[in-house]
Amino acid sequence: MMGLIKRALAVFLLSLMVLVSGCIPTGQTFSPVTDISANNATIYVYRPYNMVGGANLYTVLVDNKEMGKLVNGAYLPVVVSPGTHKVELKQDTLLIKGYEHEITLQSLAVNPSYLRFGSKWAGGKAGLVKVEESMALPELEKCKKY
Repeated sequence: MMGLIKRALAVFLLSLMVLVSGCIPTGQTFSPVTDISANNATIYVYRPYNMVGGANLYTVLVDNKEMGKLVNGAYLPVVVSPGTHKVELKQDTLLIKGYEHEITLQSLAVNPSYLRFGSKWAGGKAGLVKVEESMALPELEKCKKY
């Protein structure tokens, strides 16, 4: 009986490690998008590393179109046409409806937009907010592309 419990615990822990390791960004560190035409704009959606809620995975949608995933400590560059865009984050869950966050912003071809997902303090409620470039760039340097 005790051997069965130990094996079950080992399988559970191994499965948990595999699941969590799939949510760790392993891509390149932040680098700005440079190969876009003058008729396009860039929106950087990023999520600074935070232990609270760190295992949650979110789908990023722009104007109802799926653009990619956002995990803890990652960023996602999105190239769009200049204008008004709705950006949404939908939590990926198995059986229940997860949290959803959205913001509408005006993007310009000459100036990238920066959207930060997270909370202002460790135990606070997470949200999606537009931030200035001077605040975003130091945080983005710690993020990786997922």
